[in-house]
Amino acid sequence: MLCSQQIIESIKARLISGTDAGTRVYADRLWPLDEGKLPAIRIYELEEKVESTTVHWPVLEAHTLQVAIELCANTLTGIDATLSGLKLQVLKRLFDTQDHASLGFTNVELTHVATGPMQPIESATSQIAQRTLQVNASFSAFAHEPETFS
Repeated sequence: MLCSQQIIESIKARLISGTDAGTRVYADRLWPLDEGKLPAIRIYELEEKVESTTVHWPVLEAHTLQVAIELCANTLTGIDATLSGLKLQVLKRLFDTQDHASLGFTNVELTHVATGPMQPIESATSQIAQRTLQVNASFSAFAHEPETFS
C-alpha cells in the first residue's frame, strides 16, 4: 500500500473511536451519506506534492500529502455547535500526543493547516451540513519504494 494510503487509513483508524461519528468514518469522498447515520466523517486525499531531494539513485523524495477530513452532520438546531464539537474531537484525536501527530509512523509529521466554512448540503428531509478540515502529512520515501517511509 502506498505511503499516502497508509496515512489516510491511519487517520481513519484514529478517528473511528473518540468522536461523535463513532464507526461512521469513511476513507472515500464518494461514500454515500445516510441521513439517519450522521454525524459521519469522510477522509480523502486532496493532493500530493513530491519533490526530489537527491539527484542520484536511489532518489529520495519529500512528500506533502494534503488530506481532507470532511465532517458531516444533520440537526434541525445547533448545526454550528455540532460541527464545532466534532472538529474539536477530531483535532484532539489527531494531535493530543506526539505519537498521534506522527500517526505512529517514523518520520511522518501531521499538521492542521486549514478549516473551511460550514457548507449546507441540499436535502429534502433535514438540514445537513459539512465542514472540511485540511491536514498535511509530510514524509519521505524513495521513488522505487513508494510504500516504505524513509
